Amino acid sequence: MLALLVGLVVGFLMVIPVGPVNVAVINTTLKKDYKLGLTVGLGGTVMDMVYFLIISQGLSFISFNPTFLQTIKVCGVFFLLIIGIYELRLWESKIGFASTGKEKKYGKKGYFLLGVFLYSSNPTLFAGLSTICATIKSYNVYPDVTMNHIFLTIGVGIGSGFWYWMLVMIVRKYTKKFTGKLLLRVNRICGGLILSIAFYMAFVVMQEFKLYDKFLSNIL
Repeated sequence: MLALLVGLVVGFLMVIPVGPVNVAVINTTLKKDYKLGLTVGLGGTVMDMVYFLIISQGLSFISFNPTFLQTIKVCGVFFLLIIGIYELRLWESKIGFASTGKEKKYGKKGYFLLGVFLYSSNPTLFAGLSTICATIKSYNVYPDVTMNHIFLTIGVGIGSGFWYWMLVMIVRKYTKKFTGKLLLRVNRICGGLILSIAFYMAFVVMQEFKLYDKFLSNIL
């Protein structure tokens, strides 16, 4: 069940950064219907789960030596720092969801596929998710077995889906008052949370480096 909890946190935090899926969810909710906005988010959530299951299961066949584990943890810290800083420094001008006057019409399946397409079109997607999965594996917080990978995937889906639901509810409630500033405020709060996690992970890694140095000195 720990894998499920990890998945919940990771799934929620990793979809917060403003990107094509979030913008499409906002656009669809503002201009069409909140149910269709949720449908777009569902497409992104399903792809989160598919990619996470494939990558986490694939990494289970790879053994990490201590040096590589430390490297992965450091990469994970930097990855979170970059995301957190990006969210804090995000400007309203980078969030574009103004109406173009020529809106395309999709069926429900079309909006779902829109979410799938926008999610999959991210060129850094595989590298980013691989880093996240490898970082989780490097901390060895739960047994590296198939059942835990499934629980992790389910947690990611719930966390990701909860973010999109929350985003749609915010947009729906403040439709007339909704501006880029409101989304920026939410993103910056979450960016601060991501940075807090990154600093904690950095502290843990520094402590482990000291232990690892002692381990090497005893061997040598």
